[in-house]
Amino acid sequence: GAGAGVAAGTEAMQPWIAEGYSNVQHWVRAKGADIEDITIVHGVPVVTVPSVATNCQRACRHLAVSARFSTLTMVIIVANTVLMASEFYGMPVGMVQAYEII
Repeated sequence: GAGAGVAAGTEAMQPWIAEGYSNVQHWVRAKGADIEDITIVHGVPVVTVPSVATNCQRACRHLAVSARFSTLTMVIIVANTVLMASEFYGMPVGMVQAYEII
């Protein structure tokens, strides 16, 4: 008797268990959301699936803080600096045109 009531109460407070997930992260991901999309309604966690705009914002944020994007940005800055430093008065026309394209 009493053990079944506790188990039912636990499943109400942890709906991912009632739906067969071992942890909350898997439950949220299966719904196409992130942990930050969980809200508590009457003491029960509820997943609100994010909008397309929210997903786009998150993708942009993940890109902006990624190590690869940071490295790419630094490489472009260094390449630009090298190109600017290599310009000189009297450059051949072909070199000027190449720099304008780059």
